[in-house]
Amino acid sequence: MKKRGNLIVKILIYLCWAFILAVGIGDLFYIPSRSIVWFASFVVLIFVYIKFKNIPNYVHLLLVFVVLTNIFGEIFSGLFYRYMSYDKLLHLINPVIISILFYYYFRDKIKDKKILLILCVSLTLSLELLWEIFEAGFDYIFKTQMQGVFIQTGKDVFGVGVRQTMDQFADTIWDMVDAVLGSIIFVAGFYFYQRRRDITNNHRNK
Repeated sequence: MKKRGNLIVKILIYLCWAFILAVGIGDLFYIPSRSIVWFASFVVLIFVYIKFKNIPNYVHLLLVFVVLTNIFGEIFSGLFYRYMSYDKLLHLINPVIISILFYYYFRDKIKDKKILLILCVSLTLSLELLWEIFEAGFDYIFKTQMQGVFIQTGKDVFGVGVRQTMDQFADTIWDMVDAVLGSIIFVAGFYFYQRRRDITNNHRNK
């Protein structure tokens, strides 16, 4: 049953890769600049899959989920500009998945679980901080609107027809708060999983 489940997850991963690659190729004929996002995502996912073989397949599938939800929410469906909570929800979910990735990567290298959890959370929050710095720098240099929350009021979600519902400072703070909450969810989930596994092992040994 476990092997069958793992096979299904692998198939889903391959299908998602094929989808990302196909959409990227299709965009070459319509919006070439957008195809760069697809190809870059495809390369990153393949690299992580090949490089980090100790990470379970379901975590790789979760990474694909992160990529697709962010790309579709931003580029295709414009969910970032329709629902104020969409961006904040991703900033809550993404840290959980990224922390799980770090956990499986370092768990064989660091035996102390407390140090391992501290490392995972620290790296995840550091990535979130770097992303917020990147957004601020990009806005400053290229005069874009990566910071702040903008809701669509017309047809053009990138210019006219958009109103700001949260300024860049509040947006950054809430993104960091969501990252902290996501890290707490990861730690709580780990302790729940560890406790449940210990109880199961104790029952088996009796």
